[in-house]
Amino acid sequence: MGTRRWAALAVAVAAGLWWIPVSAADAPLQVYLSAPGRAAAGEDVVIEALIINTGDSAVTFGYEAGVEGLKADEAALKRRVWLAAKTVLPVEWHAAAEKEGEAKFSLSIDEEPAAECRMSVVAGTAGRAVLAFVQPLEDRLTVELPEAGRAFAVDVTLTLGAAGELDYTLAGLRSASGFSTDALIARGIAPAALGKAGHVPELEVLYGLQDSSGGWGATPMAAPEAVATSHVVFWLGQLATAGGEVNPSALDSAVAYLRKELPNAGPEVRAWILAALAANDRATKEDLASISQEEAAGLSLAGRALAEYAGVAVPRAQGDRDGLSAFEMFLLVAFAPMDKMGGPGPDLQMLVMLRGPAPRFDTHEAAMYAMALGALAADYGVDGSADVEVGLDGAETMEAALDRKRPWDRFSLSATAEPGKRKTLTVRGDSDSNVFCRVVVRRAD
Repeated sequence: MGTRRWAALAVAVAAGLWWIPVSAADAPLQVYLSAPGRAAAGEDVVIEALIINTGDSAVTFGYEAGVEGLKADEAALKRRVWLAAKTVLPVEWHAAAEKEGEAKFSLSIDEEPAAECRMSVVAGTAGRAVLAFVQPLEDRLTVELPEAGRAFAVDVTLTLGAAGELDYTLAGLRSASGFSTDALIARGIAPAALGKAGHVPELEVLYGLQDSSGGWGATPMAAPEAVATSHVVFWLGQLATAGGEVNPSALDSAVAYLRKELPNAGPEVRAWILAALAANDRATKEDLASISQEEAAGLSLAGRALAEYAGVAVPRAQGDRDGLSAFEMFLLVAFAPMDKMGGPGPDLQMLVMLRGPAPRFDTHEAAMYAMALGALAADYGVDGSADVEVGLDGAETMEAALDRKRPWDRFSLSATAEPGKRKTLTVRGDSDSNVFCRVVVRRAD
């Protein structure tokens, strides 16, 4: 494993207040702090930091974390450490959100403020879901909550067409926390590439985490490998296409790393490498020839989609798509014209159902889902509107007016049933476009 490059790591502010890196005073350190933007009272949360020594000499320092509205192991909040030159120290804390309101986590280096993050703590949504589903909303949806005499927290998310689903997904990507390669792509690079490209602070972190070999690992301390590097390089290409600035030196090093890995990778990984190169107009005839016609015929449908995107002559794929994973289906929609892949492809409803009722956003699957939605948006754009009412048994009804300007909305409701009785959730819609409804119910007592 090579060494990390820390040159030119700038102070930056992400698109949410929970990720605010600040330089430590009088020290060659950069501090990046990340935490979820939203938590439930009683929920366990993970706060992560990267402390980077950008100097040419080792440093010894102390760090101390402060918590407000969070309960954490006090013994873990304070440490004194030695950090070699040009290296990174990842730190992780586990805490529990205490009560509804705002929580704060701060970090000091040698008693000087270095970084802080805040999170919104909401009531009653912690714990495992006891009911979760997503489905198209027609005129009326009625759901009886699963147990009598219990208190529940109910989350209802409504999206209007592909554009609403895309907007909802991009908002989720921007809220992703952590410093894994996929989380950094999801939080900053993919939304900028699929929306309006601008300043992307996550780029500086990624450049800092790039190994001297040119590659990236899946996490800050993991060894570089071809798939994680392909993901980064692919999205750098998408960002550049959208008008974003990409460091040419970092890209050149990554391309050289991928070309070095190409001959020894399996065919599916080679397809990812070629797609990453093609996204940056770097796939040469020699690169494309690394997948033979025999290998191309043996690729999965997703592998064929990647290879065809890169420019490999791929045989048409016939047959059943029912066995494909959600990720593979998103790749097919994002990359492959369906008439070239053996018949009609999945529609918007199929993709939404595959994505599920309570999706994660800190994964590469989530980023590729957003890209797939972008590919469908031209066919399923927001041409209409929807008026939706959400209520629980005669309680005050919440209303949403979905349209092009606000194509998705979310509601949180609390329900306490009397002994021996169940509460009923009702969602009514008046729509001239596709509306999808996600419902997640958790015990609140």
